[in-house]
Formats: sequence, C-alpha cells, structure tokens
Amino acid sequence: MAAAKIKPDVSIQTMRSIILRTIAVSGLRDAQVRYYAGAGPGGFALSHDECVEPTFYVMVSRLSFYFHMGN
Repeated sequence: MAAAKIKPDVSIQTMRSIILRTIAVSGLRDAQVRYYAGAGPGGFALSHDECVEPTFYVMVSRLSFYFHMGN
C-alpha cells in the first residue's frame, strides 16, 4: 500500500482480523477470499488528493464448480 501512497486508518493486524472474522461469519468451508485497499471515495483522477479517506473491502464467496475442477 505504501507504493500506492495509501495510508490505511487501521493496522495490518486489524486488517487480518477483519479478513478472518469475515471468513468466519460467511460460514463457508470452501471459499475464495479477496481483499482490496483503495485510496477512498473521490474522483477518477490519477491524483489521490481527491480521496477523502482510505477504504478496505473484504469479499468472501463460495468456490465455483469450475474452480474445484482446477480449470
């Protein structure tokens, strides 16, 4: 995140905790997990100056049959 000049408002340990809790709450045994950090809401300019605060998203979803087949 440093390379992207994103300054998260939570620690890496907190992000890890959020990811693990999100997985647990999903109740899924076989899942894929994706997480994203962004500079935050704002315009689509290349400068991060428009962004108000950083964002952190976690997505947990069921593995598809296609993924299980290893294709």
